[in-house]
Amino acid sequence: MTIPAKLRFRAKGTALVPKFHLVDSNVRSYVGRKYVETEPGTWGFQPTGEAEEVPYDPDYVKACRDGDLLPADKATAEACGVALEVPRAPSVRPSSVFGSSRDDSGKEG
Repeated sequence: MTIPAKLRFRAKGTALVPKFHLVDSNVRSYVGRKYVETEPGTWGFQPTGEAEEVPYDPDYVKACRDGDLLPADKATAEACGVALEVPRAPSVRPSSVFGSSRDDSGKEG
């Protein structure tokens, strides 16, 4: 297997994996995340949901093997020695779509 020059990842869970190739630039940024205002006056690094391409670095491979990053393509998954997970769309409960106050048991709330 040849080592790819670039890897593609998505953020996973709450893990903040730094962009190792930018550490020397003193810019705080994380793979698959963007610094956004989550509430008025509250900021944080939120997942973008998009795949991000980074240069090959063994630290990214380790983060993926440790479960802190999701490989975004087959080549990255193979380079990291993990299975490719297909991201699931967020589930929306019908009650939240139609504005019902029922819980999962069907009782009115």
